[in-house]
Amino acid sequence: MALGTIFTTADGEPLKAIPSGDMFLDFRNGTVTDSAGTITLMNTNLDYYGLTQCQSFAVFATDADTGINVGNVLTLADHQLTHVLENYAFDQIRLSIPDNSTPDASNQIMFVASTTEKMNYIFNNYAHFRTNLTGTTDNTFTGVVSHHVGGYDQILYTISNTDSTNSLNCKVQFSENGSTWFDAKITTVDYERDEDDNSIFKANIIFNCQNIEVI
Repeated sequence: MALGTIFTTADGEPLKAIPSGDMFLDFRNGTVTDSAGTITLMNTNLDYYGLTQCQSFAVFATDADTGINVGNVLTLADHQLTHVLENYAFDQIRLSIPDNSTPDASNQIMFVASTTEKMNYIFNNYAHFRTNLTGTTDNTFTGVVSHHVGGYDQILYTISNTDSTNSLNCKVQFSENGSTWFDAKITTVDYERDEDDNSIFKANIIFNCQNIEVI
C-alpha cells in the first residue's frame, strides 16, 4: 500500500510556546501561522507535488478544549488530546486554542497529514509535553503556571528554588471549573539539596481535577 506524502513540521518537532487563539495549518503552501503571526514551515507542501488536497490527518493539542476545524464544515471539540480523521479532503486546518494556560504562550501542537485516505501512520491516542519556566517571586502568592489538564492521566511539576539565600513557599491549587480554586492536599514532601546547594521542593499529589495552578 502506498504511503503517499507525509506533512509535518520541517524538523519533525512539536510546535511549542504557542499562544491562545487561532492557528492555521496551510498544507497548500506548507506553512503554520499562529495567532501572533509567527510562521513555521512544514517539511513540504501540496503545490510542490501539483496537488490541491490532503486526505487524512492527526493532531495532538496539549489543551483538550482546542477546537479543530477542517474546511468550513467540520469542527472537532470533544475534549480529547488526540484527533485522527481519515478519508476527508482538505487543504487547511484551523486550530482554535483557548486561553486556559499561564503563561498564555505555553501550548503545544503535534500534527501529521497525508495525501492518502488512510493515515498509514501510528498516531497513538496519548502523548506528553515538557516545558520549563523560570522567574522571580515576591512575598505574596502569585500564579506562576496554570494548565487545563482535562484528558490527562498524570501531570508532574518539579519546583525548584534557585535562590540559596531565600526560602520558597509554594501552593498547588486545583479547580473543576477554572474559576473556583482549592488548595491541593499534599500527601508526601521530600526536600533535597542539589550540587549548588539550592533547595528543591518535591511533592507527590494525587487528585482529580480539570485545571491546575501553581502559585
